[in-house]
Formats: sequence, structure tokens, C-alpha cells
Amino acid sequence: MKVNNEQNSETLESKIQTLLDRQLFDDMESNLIRLRYGIGIEQPLPPSEISRIMKIKAKALEVLVEQVDRKIFNQLKNEL
Repeated sequence: MKVNNEQNSETLESKIQTLLDRQLFDDMESNLIRLRYGIGIEQPLPPSEISRIMKIKAKALEVLVEQVDRKIFNQLKNEL
């Protein structure tokens, strides 16, 4: 089962990378996506680290995360 989860994770990461390559997101959204999903870095970062790196308050980060996740979901859903 672990192999399957790793494959799903790699598939999601590659799909998100494709969305990033298409430049569907602004710079802030792209940075958040890379940090949140661990794209181009060793592993995803926790919200507290993302907040510190991006210099965004935790509450504002929550709102941005919801918006970006919804945008990613809708893009991936439209491709099915």
C-alpha cells in the first residue's frame, strides 16, 4: 500500500507541476504551492514555516491555502 501512496503522491506532484508550468497562478500562489506540496524541495513544509517564509500571518495563509487548493482542484477536475 505504501508504494501505491508514493505513486499517487508523485502523480499529484507531477500534475501540480504541470499546472505551475502553465503559469496559471501568480507568484505568491506559485510559491505557496511549491512550499505546501513540496515541489522542488525535499518535502512539504508545515503551515508555520510557510507563514514565516512568505511573511504572511497564519489567518491570511489559511485563506490563501483554501483559494489555491480550490483553484488546483478545479483545474484538475476540468482536465478529467
